[in-house]
Amino acid sequence: MAPLLCLPTSTKARLALAGVLTAVYIVVTVLYTGIDRGTLTQLPDDLGHPTDIALDPQNNTEGVTLPTPPRILLVSAFFPVNTSKTTPAEYDAWLSHFLGTVTTDVYMYTPPSEAERLRALRAPGAPLIVDTNFTTLFEIPPLLGKEDAYLRNRVQGQSPRSRRPIEVYALRNAPPYFLAAASAGKGYDYAFYIDPTSFRSAHAYTAWPASASVADLWAAGTALTGTPATELLFFPTRGTPHTTLALWTPSYGALDTALLDGAFFGGSPGAVAWWAAAFYAQHDWLMAQIAFVGATDSVSNVLALVHPQRVLTVWPGDPMAPAAVEGANFLGQCGPLGKYYQFFLADAASQDAMRIKWIEEASKWRWWGWWRARETTPCRVTRFLGIRDLLARVFGEDWRPPAPVVEVPTVDWTII
Repeated sequence: MAPLLCLPTSTKARLALAGVLTAVYIVVTVLYTGIDRGTLTQLPDDLGHPTDIALDPQNNTEGVTLPTPPRILLVSAFFPVNTSKTTPAEYDAWLSHFLGTVTTDVYMYTPPSEAERLRALRAPGAPLIVDTNFTTLFEIPPLLGKEDAYLRNRVQGQSPRSRRPIEVYALRNAPPYFLAAASAGKGYDYAFYIDPTSFRSAHAYTAWPASASVADLWAAGTALTGTPATELLFFPTRGTPHTTLALWTPSYGALDTALLDGAFFGGSPGAVAWWAAAFYAQHDWLMAQIAFVGATDSVSNVLALVHPQRVLTVWPGDPMAPAAVEGANFLGQCGPLGKYYQFFLADAASQDAMRIKWIEEASKWRWWGWWRARETTPCRVTRFLGIRDLLARVFGEDWRPPAPVVEVPTVDWTII
C-alpha cells in the first residue's frame, strides 16, 4: 500500500503533529465540558422550598405574617483518640471547614486542652459554646465508669475490631447524650449532631442547614409518616440491610449493618431527648447480653428497626428515586455521596454554588485518566424517605417492626 502523502515522514515532524493534535484535544475537551451556569437552577427537585418567600415591593404585604425561621443548633464533640492516624494539621483543616465557614450556632464538647484550638478556628462573630466539663468520654453520664464493662464487651462480644481502643467505641456511642444535653432547655426548634470532621474540603455552606429546608422536610415528613413533627428524627442512609435481616429482633444483638449514618442526625429537642433515652436503654441492655456495642451505628440501627416510624432519611444511592439518572452516581456529580446530606439540607444558592464547584473539579484536565468518561451532570436534589418505607421495600410490604425489649425512660437532660 502506498504511504499516505498527507502525513509527515520524519520523526521530528510526526512528534510535532502529535503535540498539535494533543493541544487541540485539550482545548476541545475544555470547551465541551464547560459549565452553563444559567441552566443550573432549572434542575428538577423532588423536595422544594415552599417556605422561601420573596416579597414583591409592588404588592401590598400589610397584615401578612411570615413564618418565623426555626432556630437551629449544631452540636459536636472533638475528643481525638491517641491512636488516630490523622495529623494535627489534617484535623485543623477539617475543623476549619466546619467552624470557620458554617455560621449556625455551634455547641462543642471537648477536653479543656483543646478549647482554645477550637475557638481560634471559629469564624469571627459566629456563635460558639465550648463545653469542657468532660476530660474523657467515660465521664459523660451514660458512660460514666463503664471502662471495665467496655473492655469486657470488646473481648466477650468477640469484636472483629477487638484491638481498637475502647475510646473509639465510646466516641461512637456518646453523640446522643451530647445532642440531648446541649439542646435541652435552650429554646432551639431543631438540634443536630454532626461529626466535627464532616467537612473535609472547602464548600459554599454558611447558614447550614438552611432553616427553610429543615422546616419543609419536617412538614413533609409528618404528612408522609403520620408521625408528629416533634417526634421525627433525620438520619442519612448509608445503604440498606440484607434481606435476611427481615427476621432480626433485638435479642440477636446489636445491628452492625449498612443503614443509618450517625455522623449527622437530629430533630426537635423533644425528639432527640427521646432518642437519647431510648439509645442508652438499648445500649445498656445489649451490653448486659454481652453483645458488642462498639460498631459504627450498631445501636442506632436497632432503634431504626424497632421504631422506624420516627426516622426520616435521604439515600443518595437510591436507584428508584425519581431524580436518579444513568451513571455511576445516581444523582449526578454530587461530590462524595457520604456527604450528600450537606447538599440536601442547604439553601438553593449554596446548592448552585456546589454544583458549579463539583463540575469544575470533575472537568479539570488530568494527565492520567483523561480518557475516562466523567460525570458532569449537575447534582440533583432527591426525595426524602421514611425509614419504615425503605425497610418495607427491602424486607417486603408485609414486614413489621420487631417488638422492643426495653422500655424508654423519661430523662431530664438538663440536669445530667
